[in-house]
Amino acid sequence: MKIYFFSPYDLLRAKTNSIADIHLCEGFAQNGCEVEMIVPYVHRKDNIRRKDIGQVYGVHTPFRISILPTPFRDGMSKWLTLPVMVIAFAMTTLRILFTNIGRYREVTIISRSVDLLLPSILLKRLLRLRRGPKVICWAHEIIFKRRYLWVYRNSDGVIATNSAITADLERIAGIPAAALAVSLNPITEQHLEEQWTRESAREKLGLVVDKPLVVYTGKLYVGQREAEYLLEAARQLPQYHFLFTGGKPNVISHYARQCAERDIANVSFTGFLYRYHDVRLYQYAADALVSYYSRHDHLVTYNLPNKICEYMLTRNPIITSDYPAIKDVLNRDNAILVEPENVAALCEALRRALENTAQSAKLAQRSFDDVKEMTFLKRTKSLLDFINGL
Repeated sequence: MKIYFFSPYDLLRAKTNSIADIHLCEGFAQNGCEVEMIVPYVHRKDNIRRKDIGQVYGVHTPFRISILPTPFRDGMSKWLTLPVMVIAFAMTTLRILFTNIGRYREVTIISRSVDLLLPSILLKRLLRLRRGPKVICWAHEIIFKRRYLWVYRNSDGVIATNSAITADLERIAGIPAAALAVSLNPITEQHLEEQWTRESAREKLGLVVDKPLVVYTGKLYVGQREAEYLLEAARQLPQYHFLFTGGKPNVISHYARQCAERDIANVSFTGFLYRYHDVRLYQYAADALVSYYSRHDHLVTYNLPNKICEYMLTRNPIITSDYPAIKDVLNRDNAILVEPENVAALCEALRRALENTAQSAKLAQRSFDDVKEMTFLKRTKSLLDFINGL
């Protein structure tokens, strides 16, 4: 099978979504597919070098990456970038159709962006291509707007990151169960092989702490309700140290000022980490890992955090909001599930994780045992069976 993956995210800065996209492509390549990942270019002074993409993202099975020339710059409005991207990927779809004449049954186009799939679906209809290429939407959430529903219903299949999405696509959008599959947000085989102890990770990072360490990894931005909840928990729990990865300099300055104004002295920020490997080291360095999604920041019913399966690898206890999207991977036997939007409940969960070490170790070991089957290699193998059956 030839798989073309349309990503709306550039690869020259390793962010959460681009990490997931590139490892999904690697999983298909590991299963013998011919894969081409197509991404836009974004002009920045601090882009990683193209030749370093594989090293930065930890890609061990090579596949083709095509970077489309675009005029985009960091921070541009999506209303400026979206029309250009749709046109660029429409041209890419034409190129795919031209170069695969007579072999459309072997071709699959996948994207998490409904807008990038619109040209592929429309061209298939216009050219009456009933035998392919197959068009697959990789849904990380559901948005019940007209164009989104149109793409969900007119794709050949929808792969979702969790069963909360597939259940509502079937129930509300009327998509048959046979056209739906679940990918999760898996780990790589290399993640399984690269194990760190808490002590070795701290030594590698040069990290010295004299209190139990609570680590949050992921996006950090001004106005993020999740970050505000965690800072309030830090204020109420001075006996623990809280460490945040991510964030541009202006974001770090904003939260550093908040900490100073509120007399919060037990918080540190790494800033944006260019090496994905370093993010994982901080996860291993923790005494407890937290992901406290808020409905003010995300579509929490459907959004399964990319970092959850990475957290599960570390044998550290996980504290997270109790939302439907996590139920495929986390439960009360392998994590501490917390009532959402409740700082008191969050603080109590952190105390439980860090003070009841025997129970936390049991939860963390169960979490590790569960995640070993959730690799991109294994998940994409089942997804290929799904795609071939459509």
